[in-house]
Amino acid sequence: MLTFTTTHHLMCLDHLIAELCVHRGTIMESRFLDTKRLPLSVRDYDSLRKWFESRRIPASREHIDYLEQNLKMSLGELVHKSLGLSLSDAFWVKPKDENVTWSQVNFFKNDFSDDIGEYLMGGGEINSLFSPSNTTDGVMKKKWVIKNSI
Repeated sequence: MLTFTTTHHLMCLDHLIAELCVHRGTIMESRFLDTKRLPLSVRDYDSLRKWFESRRIPASREHIDYLEQNLKMSLGELVHKSLGLSLSDAFWVKPKDENVTWSQVNFFKNDFSDDIGEYLMGGGEINSLFSPSNTTDGVMKKKWVIKNSI
């Protein structure tokens, strides 16, 4: 019999809301701890997986196939490289054994890389995967940038 092994924590700000077992960027199992803080569309394991998969860059975005080939990882794995952080909400996925807080990692107050966004716009070299572009949906070309340190 297989046992549930927590590899990550689903967080809302600094609140632990679920334990996750993640393999290669895919949530394999989950255990909800604080259902009041879950994303509105999440009711069970299946809706959690669907919600998290919706955070990925769509496979239909231009240059995605080249990005996956270049990085040798799936879009789900790419989301985890930036802790599932987004500029749309305060949810994120924290590796179980990492001692890091929301204030240390969120994209609202911390710098991030423009490498993925620049690559998907049609060029650029990828040195860092820590980017909100990893969780930007839609098929149009787009990227997040920091202007004037704001």
